[in-house]
Amino acid sequence: MDNVVASLSPSGWKKWFPNGQERQCILTSNLIGELEEARKVRNSHNDFLQFVSRLRKPVRSELADFIAASKKESTPRQSTQDDLLATLNAVPLDGLETYVANSVRGVADASSELLEKRDHGVRKFVSTPFQKFAKLFSDFLIAYGGLVDILKNADSQYGNIASSTFSLLFAVIKNKIEAEEHLQKCFKNITEALPNLEIYNKIYPDRELGRLLSDVYKNIILFGREATTYLLGHGFERVCHALGRPYKFQSSEDTIRQRLTAVHHRCDALLADQVLSLQNLNEKIKNQNDEIAMKLESVEKENKDLKALQVGSRIAHLRNTLRIQDLTHKEREDELQRYRFLLENSFSPPARPSPFRISDLESAEEYKRWNAASASVLVIRGGNHRRLTIEQNSWLSPVAIHLVQRARESQQMVAYFLCDSESTHKGALSSILVQVLEKSAHQWWSKEDDDHVSAQLSRSSDAEAVLQILIRVVHRLPEPLTIVVDRPELCVRTDFIRQGISSGLVRLAREVGSGVRILTVQRTEYGNPAELLDYGRMERDDPKDLYLVIERNQEEWSLS
Repeated sequence: MDNVVASLSPSGWKKWFPNGQERQCILTSNLIGELEEARKVRNSHNDFLQFVSRLRKPVRSELADFIAASKKESTPRQSTQDDLLATLNAVPLDGLETYVANSVRGVADASSELLEKRDHGVRKFVSTPFQKFAKLFSDFLIAYGGLVDILKNADSQYGNIASSTFSLLFAVIKNKIEAEEHLQKCFKNITEALPNLEIYNKIYPDRELGRLLSDVYKNIILFGREATTYLLGHGFERVCHALGRPYKFQSSEDTIRQRLTAVHHRCDALLADQVLSLQNLNEKIKNQNDEIAMKLESVEKENKDLKALQVGSRIAHLRNTLRIQDLTHKEREDELQRYRFLLENSFSPPARPSPFRISDLESAEEYKRWNAASASVLVIRGGNHRRLTIEQNSWLSPVAIHLVQRARESQQMVAYFLCDSESTHKGALSSILVQVLEKSAHQWWSKEDDDHVSAQLSRSSDAEAVLQILIRVVHRLPEPLTIVVDRPELCVRTDFIRQGISSGLVRLAREVGSGVRILTVQRTEYGNPAELLDYGRMERDDPKDLYLVIERNQEEWSLS
């Protein structure tokens, strides 16, 4: 119990006894309201000890044993009754708790030898009734000790008085043939009625509860005195009890239980108040956490906005370096829509042969393999109907535009390029690179990426350098990428890749390894395919689905 007391700050006890320690108030001749009742028994304790009749030798011997044990002395000292009683005032209640607990264990060990030694002078207290009472007394001291701990902070004498009172009572009881049943019942009732004050000691310091506990403390001390006086008496009180009068200690027990009812009511009120306070505190903490979360969210948004601004500035610089036109999302939508209308007017029935629809593409085995692959290039190629040879566009291009628009509508990562006779390989790759960066660079762009781009372009800004940057960027993407290139065979020839842009796109798919699918549409009826078609160059160890081709000629399609 001393550990509990030590754990509380001095300011905590001012909530129990707000007028300060009792000694300070005595100097001003004022009674402290919270401690008034306890102070009464403290001041009358010496009078009680002087009132005690001469103790029998076994009782004095028991007191000497207790005092020696509390001082950790192996041999009790020979002392007069007055010396013994005076010394009891200096022994803390914890010492009595330990002594009683050891007595319980000692009785348990000795009881096994009782039957063999009863005729050879074994003490009478080694019996089942005493063993039962000693355990009950030990439980009582633990329960009462929580209350005493609270009052000890006003004056340590309250602990010593409690110890003195009940060590005397224990010594008297221990030398009776057995503890009387009604006395045991009183101890049991008081023990059960006492609340767990160690909990309230830590959590609920309260002036009103302190006043109630002071009153309970006083009545329990009076109970101990009356029980001691009763056991040391000569039977007169027993005669009065036989005539129908209750013992004085029984009346004290009734008073104690009444006072403890008030204590429990106050404890319940404090508990309800504490629950309400915790609810309010919880709500306050929740509001504070919500406010912090909102601030963090705001800071994160500001950081993201700042990073997006910085990344946007770097992309704008890259766009200028690569000479790529700056198109908004709306401008790209309009570009795709215009091209789609142009293709529909050129190849839609009834004036034209049957078109190649998106459902036709999706039913093709090569498309299914391409769509399931982690990295793959799909080339859709074929010639227009002979009646449409003068048409500049390809009858297969509508499916490519449909794929791009569908991916954009579903918020998928997609980049595209529509080739014409003025397009170059570098221009196509640069446009794709800028589109990918515009869509995702704010999520992952770092200074290391910035340094890599600057280093690549400082050495060379040709198509090969752009492809190397694109490969690195696609490696960093947090989601799959689809690239669509319409009519790459129209791009102006350069020394970048002799067989055209498709070889560069195959390299992209090969080196990235996963998360990229590339689709191109090519027209085949112009000139010599071996010279003009845009082929992807394969290597021996490439997966079989890395480069796939779908051949669809419009004239054959219209006859099927």
